[in-house]
Amino acid sequence: MASVRMPEYIWLAAGSINNLNPQKCKVLQGRRVTLFPDAGAYDKWVAVSRHIGHCNVSRLLEDKHFSSEDGADIADYL
Repeated sequence: MASVRMPEYIWLAAGSINNLNPQKCKVLQGRRVTLFPDAGAYDKWVAVSRHIGHCNVSRLLEDKHFSSEDGADIADYL
């Protein structure tokens, strides 16, 4: 969904809220990365991001007041 709306960026899906981990993110070393966690996963992904290095974690869904009960992700916002 995001690739269609913003093809100038490379979009990768983690697969689930719990699937983001430092081992899987090794291939992202040396890149500027912005993580877009599902609603309700911001704090968890901030903690994981500290182990990944050079990445920002977007507060987009929290700031737009999506809740974890919505099961919302970036595609829902777009």
